[in-house]
Amino acid sequence: DLDLLPFPIFRFDRDVVLLDGKLQAYTWNIHQRYADWHGRYIDMITTRGCPFTCTYCCNVDFGDVRRTSVARILDQLKDLKQRHPEFIGINIQDDLFFTGPTKWVDEFCRRLGAEVGMSFIARMVPRMITQERIARFKEGGLQYVTVGLEGSDRTNKTLYHRGESRATFLRGARAVLESGLH
Repeated sequence: DLDLLPFPIFRFDRDVVLLDGKLQAYTWNIHQRYADWHGRYIDMITTRGCPFTCTYCCNVDFGDVRRTSVARILDQLKDLKQRHPEFIGINIQDDLFFTGPTKWVDEFCRRLGAEVGMSFIARMVPRMITQERIARFKEGGLQYVTVGLEGSDRTNKTLYHRGESRATFLRGARAVLESGLH
């Protein structure tokens, strides 16, 4: 149950990090210097497991996809904003975030802006991208999309056992661009 996991913690000026061969206090400035998006977006994973069986991935056991509840995600973000108002958005790391059930997506998009006021960045699996889903996430605060381009049609089919193709990638990329997202 992902809702039982503790929130990640940021203890700036209390924790240490190894830089240039020596331990240094982990400060907000160091965080901003080395983290993606200038440290202003908190990295988050909302799912575990994967329904795909891509040969290059460690997640090939047909495991159930488990998803963190929207309430738990929002509680974590509210706690984070209270302790660290420097964070302004979420960098959602999991590819399956975009594929969630419609009920979950609707709740997430409706509540994120209203209760937390943060925008987000997300990764998308090309064949799962639809105009409707993009529009809903955009209403919920989606600002930026990452879509992986993983090999040729032949490589995807015969080597990776991936369901992507040139056509699905181009269709997904067009949908993202037509929505006005980067």
